[in-house]
Amino acid sequence: MHWTLLLHCPRVSPVGASRKAKTLPLLQPTLQNGFVLTTRTEVSLLLTHSVVHKQLLSLFAMSRQGIVGVPLYPSFGPGTLTSLFRTAKIRLVVADSNLLDKLLTAAEEVSVPLSYIVLIPGAHTKRRTTPTQKRRSAQLGITVVHWHEVVTNWTIGTHKSRSASLSATTTTTTEMTPVPPAKLTRDDMFIILFTSGTTNVPKGAMLTHHNALESFASICSSFIWKGAPETDQVHMSYLPLCHVFELCTSLAVTLNGSRIGFTSGVMARILSDIVELKPTFLVGVPRVWKRLQDKLLQKINGNSFWARLFYAHAYTTKAETEATGKAPWIDWDWWVFQTFRDALGGRVKTMLSGGAPIPGDLAAWMRRTFGVNVYQVFGMTEAFTAVTMSNAPYHGDGIVDIGVPSPWCRVRLVDCPDLSYLTTDEQPRGELMVAGPTLFSGYANEPDKIDEIMRGSEWLRTGDIACLNNDGTLTIIDRQKSLFKLTQGEYVPADYLETIFGQSPLVSQIWVHCESTDSFTIAIVVPDAPALIQSLGLDPNMTPEELCERSDANEHIRDELERILNENQLPRFMTTRGVILEAAPFTEENGLLTPSLKLRRANLRQKYGDKIAALRQSILRLDE
Repeated sequence: MHWTLLLHCPRVSPVGASRKAKTLPLLQPTLQNGFVLTTRTEVSLLLTHSVVHKQLLSLFAMSRQGIVGVPLYPSFGPGTLTSLFRTAKIRLVVADSNLLDKLLTAAEEVSVPLSYIVLIPGAHTKRRTTPTQKRRSAQLGITVVHWHEVVTNWTIGTHKSRSASLSATTTTTTEMTPVPPAKLTRDDMFIILFTSGTTNVPKGAMLTHHNALESFASICSSFIWKGAPETDQVHMSYLPLCHVFELCTSLAVTLNGSRIGFTSGVMARILSDIVELKPTFLVGVPRVWKRLQDKLLQKINGNSFWARLFYAHAYTTKAETEATGKAPWIDWDWWVFQTFRDALGGRVKTMLSGGAPIPGDLAAWMRRTFGVNVYQVFGMTEAFTAVTMSNAPYHGDGIVDIGVPSPWCRVRLVDCPDLSYLTTDEQPRGELMVAGPTLFSGYANEPDKIDEIMRGSEWLRTGDIACLNNDGTLTIIDRQKSLFKLTQGEYVPADYLETIFGQSPLVSQIWVHCESTDSFTIAIVVPDAPALIQSLGLDPNMTPEELCERSDANEHIRDELERILNENQLPRFMTTRGVILEAAPFTEENGLLTPSLKLRRANLRQKYGDKIAALRQSILRLDE
């Protein structure tokens, strides 16, 4: 594991890595002298998580010198990278060494101004560049150097550069000396954060140093830091740094004098990394929490009948004591749930969930099983902070609210008459809008796009439908772009259906689709193959492909979705009339998920269009 403690705050020092203490001061002169960069130059950071600690070091060094960081998802394809490099005018990239071929392919477009690539070897990647890579980079006029050359004395060779403003000069090996920090104003650019591109090409939100300071002050003054000394807090970083949730958390943790540990970069080992690090709080998205729940429940189901019964009784009893307020007759946390706490290192006290609404029963399971407070955080890239946070540690099994506005943020609800959401309803409902000093200043080189998301000069449109609860908190109930209107005039909230259907142990992934000319919905389901095989009593050696071809498996999934629909007392028009089972999961690699693990609905429609059309016709024939 990369157990690295960052240097931005004097109270934080590296453990077991004294050499890293020299990294930050060396980076600062290198970024200006070695690369002939000037203040306000955009530098892209494109790293896998095994080396993301160096991405954070680079970001600190660049911000000191007024150089603009542009973190990007390493899963972006060459075509997307070409567009983003052109949009943000990227001239230097700091990247994982195994991404070099992809970067060179993206740079083949003449309009891409890329001139330098700094390579960082990951935990499982090679350090040297191949002759082919050297030849390609030379033909493109791109200088490729390695991280260890940047943070030590570096000699730049003479070459033909594609950028006059970044032309390299022949130098001799000299000792790097620190340079004074750049003189910046509050309105200078700090970072460009690209959205994950759920519906179209990612857009780069431009965020200033003023936005950043207001955001960090808001987070650091929140309830999250209360209850423990600042230096005792330990954050486990495993989400991409280009995800605004992870970026704000990591920077706020450092600013607060707390510590950060980074995973080894292998997702299969994340639990063992957590046990080794022993963090005090974890951040994640509902999909991550669902995977954690499935993995632990799978272990429970593999135990003996009496062990399963003991766990079920302990969980039910703990839920009842929460509801009644009565003290349990036995310490279930010690007898049963301590094992689960130890699976997270034994020190986790708080879990922060963001990125999408977390199902209430999943939040309740996390709270009871791990004995922690689970907080819902709502934010977005363009707001660069947690817009709202839920600060009530205990909730029932219903939908978890997103809390109240964070410090420095203002929110309001606006009528959506077409969707019948009005602020004059008995429980006020409408589109959630945000205002405050953390809001972005526009999209990089796309000035006309800001009008699509801003209402006037002050209010940012989130696209989420929220309701105001009696206790003053807010709850997300819909999303405008995921609402589908059926032929009878009713609206179907696809996001919400996918969330509640995804709670089934038989469902690994699901996409809900409907046409405005239909009166029903259709679902593409990636089943949890082992769970579905066990539920049907089939051969455990059956492949997922064979399982998805079976009619009884399809019918069983339809019945499961119907059960969940009835259990949540949803109207009949939301019934899923048709199901298509898919053995292959939705992933970033096949283009069906964004890097932030959200569904790419347009890509899903394109991939499954023919199957959906055939299924729709068969359902319509039955209705004739």
